[in-house]
Amino acid sequence: INKSDFKNNFSPSENKLKEYYNNNKNLFVNPEERSFKQFNFKSKEQAEEFKINITSLSINEIEKYASNKNIKFNNFEDLNKNQVLDELSNVIFSLNKGQISDVVKTTLAHHIIILDNIFETKEPSLNEVSEIIKNTITTVQLDNFINDLKLKINQQILDGLTIGELT
Repeated sequence: INKSDFKNNFSPSENKLKEYYNNNKNLFVNPEERSFKQFNFKSKEQAEEFKINITSLSINEIEKYASNKNIKFNNFEDLNKNQVLDELSNVIFSLNKGQISDVVKTTLAHHIIILDNIFETKEPSLNEVSEIIKNTITTVQLDNFINDLKLKINQQILDGLTIGELT
């Protein structure tokens, strides 16, 4: 049995697509994401001193200052709350764009966070996700059809039908 032979029989109607979308919008929501710089320090004192020294600097000047002082930092792009350590996530998602955090302690280090950008939660339109929905519905219905067909054939074999009688 080749699944692709039956695929066109299970293509959902526009109404089915709309119904699925309206009943499952939460599956397609893109959560709020944030981009930020994370400066890492061995001690709280180093982190506090860094914050004091960068308070009046632009972001470019902060990066130059960090490089000159050999301070390690990472740029993180488009991360949602679940992609960041809990200790950092709460701070990152409470900052405003351009804001510098207080010192944040984790098991790894002490950190200063500078928030670069905020990407609000986005709910895509039906148009943007219709292909995904179509593929999902088609795959589920097709898999159910094939499984039912296999069960029916197995039952017919158990009932004593020969291969030639299975049609």
